[in-house]
Amino acid sequence: RFDLDPEGLAAVGIEFVKLEASLLLSELAPGHRLLHAMAAAGLKIIVEKVESEEVLKELLDYDLELAQGYLFSTPRLARPAA
Repeated sequence: RFDLDPEGLAAVGIEFVKLEASLLLSELAPGHRLLHAMAAAGLKIIVEKVESEEVLKELLDYDLELAQGYLFSTPRLARPAA
């Protein structure tokens, strides 16, 4: 659900909000008022679970800056195992 309070999140120091790509695409249209409210509050959206070029192409209409998922890189250890 997208019952977020962007101003309230920003007021307590939250800077980033992660949204799952499939949920974003199914629930919010590009230019949705919530996306504008988040930008106005200074929140950066990170779209997660971007796993195909088709999903990435759909997300381009949303004018988002940050995304992560298997399309970009597979998970790996931050440092070698001991």
